Amino acid sequence: MKECRHCSRCYHDSETECAADRHALAHTLDGSPLIDGKYELRRALGHGGMGVVYLAYHLGLQREVALKIIKPTRHGAEFLARFRAEATALGRLQHPNIVAVTDYGVDPRGPGLPYLVMEHLTGTTLEHAIRSAAMPPADVLPILSAVASAIDFAHKHGVLHRDIKPENIFLLRDGDRGRSVRVLDFGVAHIATPLDELETAGMGSENQLAVRAPAGGHSATSSDDETTRVWSSDDNLTAGSAPGFLTTPGEIIGTLAYLAPELLAGDSASRASDLYSFGVVAYQMLAGQRPNNINYLDAVYEAPPPAHTLNQSLTPEMSRVLAWPLNRYASDRPSSAGQFVEALRDAHHQSMVNAWKLTELPRRRRLSAAVALVVCAAAWQLDGRTWTSALDDRLIDARFRVSPRREVDPRVVIVLVDDASIADGRELLGERADEFAERFEQMFAAGAKGIAVDLLLPQRWSTSERFSRLVLTHSDHLALSAVSVADGQVTGPECVEGVTAAALGPQRASALFGFVNLETNPDGVTRRARLSFTDTLGAQRDTFAVKSIRAAFGDGALTRAYMRRLGERANDTFLIDGRVDTARLDILSWTDIPDEPPGSSSVFRDRLVVVGASFVGSGDLHRLTGNGVVPGVMVQTVIMDTVLNGRPLRELDVEVWLPVLLLLSWLVATQAVDPTRRAGLRWTSVALVIWVVAAVASLVGAGWTVPMFVPVAAIVAAGLGGALARPFLRPYPQREAMLT
Repeated sequence: MKECRHCSRCYHDSETECAADRHALAHTLDGSPLIDGKYELRRALGHGGMGVVYLAYHLGLQREVALKIIKPTRHGAEFLARFRAEATALGRLQHPNIVAVTDYGVDPRGPGLPYLVMEHLTGTTLEHAIRSAAMPPADVLPILSAVASAIDFAHKHGVLHRDIKPENIFLLRDGDRGRSVRVLDFGVAHIATPLDELETAGMGSENQLAVRAPAGGHSATSSDDETTRVWSSDDNLTAGSAPGFLTTPGEIIGTLAYLAPELLAGDSASRASDLYSFGVVAYQMLAGQRPNNINYLDAVYEAPPPAHTLNQSLTPEMSRVLAWPLNRYASDRPSSAGQFVEALRDAHHQSMVNAWKLTELPRRRRLSAAVALVVCAAAWQLDGRTWTSALDDRLIDARFRVSPRREVDPRVVIVLVDDASIADGRELLGERADEFAERFEQMFAAGAKGIAVDLLLPQRWSTSERFSRLVLTHSDHLALSAVSVADGQVTGPECVEGVTAAALGPQRASALFGFVNLETNPDGVTRRARLSFTDTLGAQRDTFAVKSIRAAFGDGALTRAYMRRLGERANDTFLIDGRVDTARLDILSWTDIPDEPPGSSSVFRDRLVVVGASFVGSGDLHRLTGNGVVPGVMVQTVIMDTVLNGRPLRELDVEVWLPVLLLLSWLVATQAVDPTRRAGLRWTSVALVIWVVAAVASLVGAGWTVPMFVPVAAIVAAGLGGALARPFLRPYPQREAMLT
């Protein structure tokens, strides 16, 4: 058979020139291009130290294959027997990253021409891909992973490759990167099993991966620069004995630049020597050049230069991993190729994570801060709006319901003009001024500090001498009711007119009255009260609760309440303490007032007596926060208790709680945009729980009330904002994606 030296096409010996390019032909093989009667050789694909690979055509199956002819240099009966055994073993290496051996045989020409048949691949070798420069780690890792999988699979089945190099790693075209890699030239691999075991089992045992190094040999270089070097004892290498293997005893199979140091020193090939070669390939792919750490003339080993000094995109940790399989001693290398690739992947992933954190974390923190600022600005604008306040008021009611109940100030007692009191009277309430004045005198005589009448007394009471005398005598300890209606008219003061008003004077007469007007929300619930109202002349007028406290306990009892109002507008409202249990109020019916001699121990001594109505048709029923529907006198009493306790409930201003909300929103948004945690929902839930628990605890423990609806909505919005922004940000490096 002849070949064209220019295009490597194969021809019969009868031909003299290439039909394609008219170049002269050279004799390369005895006999015709038809191998074993079924494979037609068409073109040489590559020449190596162990043989020649041809593009062949299977005449029976009518498909192209790659056929490798083993060089006919040392054929004999034992060699052919070993060839058949090892070819059978190689055919069993069924792995997606190992080129498949589909057939083998011995052509009968001459002493016998052994050949291996493999799948024909289309693509390029790794050597061609890395010829110009280093490859990025993202492209290198999938290739190394595929090669490592092939090497470990072969080692597991007792097969050493012995010539791992870029030329023997083939990259297929148009394939998935993980399965587009094929490891070639397992045809020169060695199965570390004695011949009799191979003939029996066809495979080597896992703990017998060893060949003996040189007792004598030679070197050969192929025409396509794919060099397989064979070194002998003449090159100052230690000789050793060898059993009968596919290669002749005394030979070291492999390419010099990829040989492990122990092979050059005459030791046996092993898994570790394959891993050394694999490490050289990995180093070359990432650093852009081979480590060149062995002086082959003097057999001096040096540690390879750190790969990151040759390729600035690599990290010191990646350099450390790349140096691992290049250790001088086999025991210091990885136990498997997969272990090495896994460590390299971890180092690369960590480098990517560090780079990601360096740029992305500050960016995401700024983004989460912007999200928090936006939602808090919205919360600031929404705070105090009618609809948000209505929702928050209902949430305040809920907090009152779960808070511990407390008794009203014991200095206050209520006297109710109830249904029994009306039925007992022979006259209408408007005609009973003398009766009430007499009872009030008895209460004062019994030691009452003050009397507050939560009844709009009619004008005809001004004509009662007894009532007039009561007013003139106890004006400083008496509080009467007045109400301002929608048109600005005031009802109530007409019960003190004429001579009584003249005797008191305008200022004292006006000071007798406190306004019973209530601050009722649109849902009909009374939650807030005032210390004073501004009249049409701009003067401050006490509310009924404040006037009642002044009458009974003096201005000193109001000091704390007014101190809490410093810095507020005069007409600002305050929360009524809905924790007061109205069911535990000290209440007497008008008909049950005892007739007690002056100075005796009395239920009224040193107390403020609040007189009000609670009978059918009175129209004085109200829904009080935390207590349900109660008579107006109870509402006024709870307001008095709230004021006497220094207005214990304080609605925190937006300037107080907004910074806390900003911090929580920022934390929630930060977690939502951080893909390393994937805890945005959990942090949102935690922040919500923190706010709700803090709101309830602050009410119970300190009497502070903070909004609930707007902050809760802001926290949820911060979490959603961060989660919605995350897909538009640079993704977090995923370790699992590095080998795909």
